[in-house]
Amino acid sequence: MGINDLSLVTKSLINLLDCCFSTAPEQHVHNPVISSHRPDQLKGNAVGLYLYHVCEDPHSKNTPVPDDQTAPVKYSPLGLQLYYQLVAQYLSETESKDSSIYEQNMMGVAMKALHDFAIIDERTKVFRKMPDDSFAETAVFDDLLTGTGTRLRIELLSIDPKDAMSYWATSSTAPRLAAYYKVSVVFLRPEKLPTRTGRVFAYGIGTFAGLGPRIDGCRNTLSFKLPGKTISNQVELSPAQVPFGEEVLFTGTGFNGGSATLLLKHADWVNPLKVDGPWLLSFSQKGAVITIQKTIPDEHGIPVKVLPGIYSAIINVKRQFALTDGTTRAIEQHSNECPFMISPAIVDPGDNVFELPAIPDKTIHVQGHVFPLEQSKDPLFPLLKVYVGDKKLTGIKSAGTLSAGEFKVGDVNNLYLLIPGLLDPDIHYFPLRIIINGAESAPFWIHIP
Repeated sequence: MGINDLSLVTKSLINLLDCCFSTAPEQHVHNPVISSHRPDQLKGNAVGLYLYHVCEDPHSKNTPVPDDQTAPVKYSPLGLQLYYQLVAQYLSETESKDSSIYEQNMMGVAMKALHDFAIIDERTKVFRKMPDDSFAETAVFDDLLTGTGTRLRIELLSIDPKDAMSYWATSSTAPRLAAYYKVSVVFLRPEKLPTRTGRVFAYGIGTFAGLGPRIDGCRNTLSFKLPGKTISNQVELSPAQVPFGEEVLFTGTGFNGGSATLLLKHADWVNPLKVDGPWLLSFSQKGAVITIQKTIPDEHGIPVKVLPGIYSAIINVKRQFALTDGTTRAIEQHSNECPFMISPAIVDPGDNVFELPAIPDKTIHVQGHVFPLEQSKDPLFPLLKVYVGDKKLTGIKSAGTLSAGEFKVGDVNNLYLLIPGLLDPDIHYFPLRIIINGAESAPFWIHIP
């Protein structure tokens, strides 16, 4: 279990010394006070046991965490070695008494106590002399140390006399008689594990027929017409770049054989969200197919907007597996993540060509989904880019009047633009590119007669 208060160890050692001094022969007592103060802070007749140094116990490093080898280090106990300095002080009332003789007397009693009880725990008891001159067994450990599983080993250190002098080098007083002890091992209490592994009631080997779900890729088919052509072109995009309302196919293995769901993951969402009925999730031999929608429900069923950008799909399959004891258990397996892109949807004006309106109003109206509003209303607006040919247009507020080379967003489904005035007059079809959050719309052109 361990402790977090090192003073409990010091109090227990002082309690041991106090009991032993109370039962020592009268000529050895001199009524000392057992103190934890520094030697220069002792008052009157006293024996001082001062904790001057702490370090990690090398033999208890990397203690394994119960039940979980991957838990953070805060769940592991920290083993410590405590270093104490033992001194005695006797203040004589007359100059005829030699204080050092009495101090040596008290040091002998204290050192014998620490020698006789070299290992102490919560079961260690010593006799204490009571006020009525009777003797009673007394527990050495402090009450708060009981039940912590602490077991202390007291060891007298062999300090070279030259090294012992260094302990008093910075003191204004002369060197004094002292003994040095190491007390180990003191464990600091670790954090409690929030969870523990379950109890094992039976051993067995569970086998899986086939691998879990895995997505190998995704694709969609984009249809468009080149200007002046009557035949549609079809381009397969992989990874998928699919507009709203269109289908995307996820190919792979392990989608069948259980109850399968598809989750969408986005950087702005806390958790992946499961597609619902309107997404028309279906599974076939080719793979999993969904139809991109404008919203997706969160874990509470509240619709969340789906904006153009980069997403990833995860397929979960829940299967029933037979256990060795004859029962079944539902096990959910997760696939890898498959990235794809949802692009803005543009309503086709006819043959993928926007005709330049006649004078005086040459504003081109683009209908689609989803266009972010102006910057003051939508943080996604700076990620909206509009190009006509190789010219980038400038976005303005929705209430403003358009000039050549500018665009504005009326609402999430309507965008207006004026072509730049520096276009090549020998070219009559210019590609219109609308990019939102890195996702580009399908091919469209603007026809300038």
